[in-house]
Amino acid sequence: MGKPNAVEMTIAHLPIPQKRGWWHQIDPKHQPTLNELEAAWKAGKLGRQMAPAANAISKTLQELGIATVQRQGVQNWLRRKA
Repeated sequence: MGKPNAVEMTIAHLPIPQKRGWWHQIDPKHQPTLNELEAAWKAGKLGRQMAPAANAISKTLQELGIATVQRQGVQNWLRRKA
């Protein structure tokens, strides 16, 4: 068996890419709730301004024990999902 070259060794040391968004880290059983909240936002049921809606979603997710995420994290989620 040959000695590994520098490129192979470097590739072996690269970190494994991981999903970074908080919404990828929640339990899959909560996905329907996220889908419902996203649909409500898109339908305008949560108002027209993102910051107040994101604050409300953040509080709801915390109260339901789904995620501990702040307004900015929810805003990032809504923007990525839009």
